[in-house]
Amino acid sequence: MLDGGKLKFLRYMHNKTQKQVADWCDVNLRFVKGVERNEYSPSQEVYEAWLNCIYDIGEPIKREKPVKEKPAKASKPVEILTDPAEIKEIEERAVVFLRDVFTSMNLGEVEITSKDNTIDGCLEVDFEGADMGILIGKRGQ
Repeated sequence: MLDGGKLKFLRYMHNKTQKQVADWCDVNLRFVKGVERNEYSPSQEVYEAWLNCIYDIGEPIKREKPVKEKPAKASKPVEILTDPAEIKEIEERAVVFLRDVFTSMNLGEVEITSKDNTIDGCLEVDFEGADMGILIGKRGQ
């Protein structure tokens, strides 16, 4: 087995980057750098893949990456309000909040309309006024 300095020399001579070798051998770039400094020793499989990469022969190593599954969190059921008094109170709180925000942003007169979407339980709020483009954000985001 060639030492790291000779592997590095071969890589240079065949115009390969450390990134190309790392991708071909399915290892990280830090490992390739460590091998070339003789800090790490590659396995026989990686060593052969390294030489195959340098000489453009064979196939790169393709390992299956284990998929980490996150346990599903138990979601809380969404409560859809049906009491008209509660819905009206939430609408009023939303309008007051938005008026405070628009006032602090010096947006002038803003017309705010809201309605309850009884199908999915959402409160739909719409607002119109001059200089509302600032609410779109940078590049429309």
